[in-house]
Amino acid sequence: MRHDLGLTDALLAGKPVWSAEAIEPEARRLGARLGHFLPSLVEPAGTGVLFVPMAIGGHRDHVVTVQAVLYAYPVLHPHFRILFYEDLHYASDRQARAEGLERFRRLAGFPELRRHVVHLEAAQFRAKLDLVALYASQHRRPPTPGAYTPADDERPHEAYWELIDPATAKLDD
Repeated sequence: MRHDLGLTDALLAGKPVWSAEAIEPEARRLGARLGHFLPSLVEPAGTGVLFVPMAIGGHRDHVVTVQAVLYAYPVLHPHFRILFYEDLHYASDRQARAEGLERFRRLAGFPELRRHVVHLEAAQFRAKLDLVALYASQHRRPPTPGAYTPADDERPHEAYWELIDPATAKLDD
């Protein structure tokens, strides 16, 4: 189900997608909307899962999104398990991935992060690439396996991270 939050992506709004200019106010506005709207989608509270890009590649829309969720984290966390994924194709580049993960760690401000890896079977990976290919306008050429696997392991996989709250870490382990 799609819900319109009344926002426009960077390109449609005429903003450079690689510019960090004036991201903070935009992220705060989105964070307020998400904090107000998203909990209403989850009943009972605590049963939702929210996947959020880590903004590894620095794409403006991803940066705004991750910052917005981090601003709204105190409101969202009671309702959702919030998982931050290594956004591909950006995370397929070793240097971009390392820099992006470090940037995310600083931005998140949590002392501990936990990484999860889901390895994909060949059929799952083909299905993933088929889905990525549906967004042909987003790619100069068809998606390749190397571009859609995080750079830390050559086996096809998805990787996502959780923020570990020190106050509840014992409960999560």
